[in-house]
Amino acid sequence: MKSEKPTLNWLSDPRVFEVNREEAHSDHKFYQSLEEAVQEREMPLRQSLNGSWHFYYTENPALRPSDFYGENFDYGGWPSIEVPGHIQLQGWDKCQYINSLYPWDGYHEPHAPEVPKEYNPVGSYLKEFVLNPELKGKQFYLSFQGVETAFYVWVNGNFVGYNEDSFTPAEFEISSYVHDGVNRIAVEVYKWSSASWIQDQDF
Repeated sequence: MKSEKPTLNWLSDPRVFEVNREEAHSDHKFYQSLEEAVQEREMPLRQSLNGSWHFYYTENPALRPSDFYGENFDYGGWPSIEVPGHIQLQGWDKCQYINSLYPWDGYHEPHAPEVPKEYNPVGSYLKEFVLNPELKGKQFYLSFQGVETAFYVWVNGNFVGYNEDSFTPAEFEISSYVHDGVNRIAVEVYKWSSASWIQDQDF
């Protein structure tokens, strides 16, 4: 599905589980020459964004900083969080241990495919980076190896895409959004979406 106008309605619409996501493909290493491959170096065509990100937590969508993806948004005072990582193991939200009921049973009563509005934690993530010199002039793909359970992503203030699908890798082409100098990635992650009705597991 292609779209330029993100909406929270996607969270409770089972027909929308990806927007602008690349098609699934084989997972393999890639090098620019046989020599690079033989040396088994780090792949120069890949730049990791793992590490410390700026992070803001709210208990529901209404409380989130809805304009945080803007290029000039001031995130001063936001704490940091390690990515990849679980927010519940880094001081936010709470772990859920359940395998036969839905995690909101006994607390909220949404009707499928809706999700609770009073309590559906949102993590807002920001990361700034400068593109590695080896990547200039190439096509760029932003790859998420697993996000629970739904997320929206922006690059330099531009909406890039949306994905549900738990821990299946999701990739988005961002070639037209990246520029020289400092780039900013914003990711808005929701604990529950319509996919939660069919992905009930221990976390």
